[in-house]
Amino acid sequence: MIKKKGPEFNEEEIRAYMSFPAEKKLRHLKAMNSFLRKIRPAKSKNIARLLQERGF
Repeated sequence: MIKKKGPEFNEEEIRAYMSFPAEKKLRHLKAMNSFLRKIRPAKSKNIARLLQERGF
């Protein structure tokens, strides 16, 4: 049996994030992007690099 997944974030978490100052949001996003770049598979990195070189 497959369990139905709920939303990733609830309304309370979203409201809390919205209350953060812009600098804190930016730091959070940079940290998240850094983490995602580190865990991305090599094949995906190569595809992203090729797309970026072609202006996408």
